[in-house]
Amino acid sequence: AIRRSSWFWKYDLQVNNTLVTAENINQEIEKSGITGSVGLLSIDVDGNDYWLWQKITSIDPRVVCIEYNSGIGSEQSWTIPYNPDFERFEAHPSGFFAGASLKALESLGKNKGYRLVGCDDTGTNAFFLKNDLGMPVIPTLSVKEAFKPHLNWLGRGFSEVEQYEIMASMPYEKV
Repeated sequence: AIRRSSWFWKYDLQVNNTLVTAENINQEIEKSGITGSVGLLSIDVDGNDYWLWQKITSIDPRVVCIEYNSGIGSEQSWTIPYNPDFERFEAHPSGFFAGASLKALESLGKNKGYRLVGCDDTGTNAFFLKNDLGMPVIPTLSVKEAFKPHLNWLGRGFSEVEQYEIMASMPYEKV
């Protein structure tokens, strides 16, 4: 078995423990020494995912993996209002008030030069490619084609309709 500490030496890993906000995201990335083109950017902060991706300019990822809130469904273009101190369980005890819809992320991706190419089967993560990559081998998908319901919430007894009703009662922002 590989000890975790050996990963840092073998792969030259670096860990930065900081609260990332839309105001500091580029400075935090630059402090790590990463600039320019990168292979993969993964964003999963259970809240301000949309706002962080919107602000990132210090790197140019080829692939973006970003968490979406599938409880919102595929029709709405919603995200939480930006709050640098956002914590989803403080925002609502269910933790459902968080993140952004797939449609909101698709629109943001288009504005940043990306196309939606899929979502994982759990209804958690969406994948975007730079517009000039993978054509025509990897097709661009519409939100309706890519969308998957949240399996964890379905497993906890919340139908897609019930999830949407909960989300629609919360103060999401249309984008």
